Amino acid sequence: MAENKAKDERVREIIDAMIDEILENGYEGATMNSIAKRAGLSKGGVYHHFGNKFEILLAANEVIFMPIMSLAESCMKEDNPVKTLSDFIEGYFEYWNSNGKGIAFTFLTMSKLVMNSDDSGYFDGYIEEYGKFFSKIYEKGIKNGIFRNINADDYAYSLIAVMDYSCGVMAASKKYGHEYFKEKIKRQFIYDVMKNGGQN
Repeated sequence: MAENKAKDERVREIIDAMIDEILENGYEGATMNSIAKRAGLSKGGVYHHFGNKFEILLAANEVIFMPIMSLAESCMKEDNPVKTLSDFIEGYFEYWNSNGKGIAFTFLTMSKLVMNSDDSGYFDGYIEEYGKFFSKIYEKGIKNGIFRNINADDYAYSLIAVMDYSCGVMAASKKYGHEYFKEKIKRQFIYDVMKNGGQN
């Protein structure tokens, strides 16, 4: 157990070093040598865990998005689809608002992930997973008579696109923050979809 724990800690140190290196020097400026030095390891020590820099990039993105996955799992325990969606949207924007380093890293490295032909399905998996997550919530709301008879998939995938785009604007704008976007999105994708328009 102690050996596994030490391994996990070393991997996390490498990932944290990668994130800091990219934020300071960009993806091209971050080298296996600089990552190793920042992590307090030898270059060989880094290669023991990762085959190349791009593998560390993928692992770093997984770590950054892990709290979002945990949030989704937690929200699915809620029986009310309105509260499920509301809690997720609230938690999503609160997370990114409090994680400036994570959101900066994500947008700085997105083009590298998109252009890498060896991992072209990286974002497909993310979109499909959360598309199914939101579709199930909308379908439940429709079945229970809470939501109008909408196309659940259309709303699910549109919600993903709007939330991800809003994060980029939120990170770049001094005027439009997380409170602005989460309330607008809750209105459009929850209350306007309800049969009673969100009125009790």
